[in-house]
Amino acid sequence: MKTAVSVLAIAATLVSLPMVANAQRSHYRQAQGVTQDAYNRCFQLALARGQNVSVGDRRSLELFIDACLRGKIPF
Repeated sequence: MKTAVSVLAIAATLVSLPMVANAQRSHYRQAQGVTQDAYNRCFQLALARGQNVSVGDRRSLELFIDACLRGKIPF
């Protein structure tokens, strides 16, 4: 019984982790006054220019999008 409860607790924790990360990114965009449309355009530009959405490359992608939103990367 203890094992089953432990497994369920771990599963619930792991499922909630991506939701927290996405909420933080959403909050970051709202704090800067960035619209969803502007973010999506920069995201699509990042993908077109070879950025990757894998876990190891996520920081590079976020830096690219941040620079794009600040107008540092031309379309």
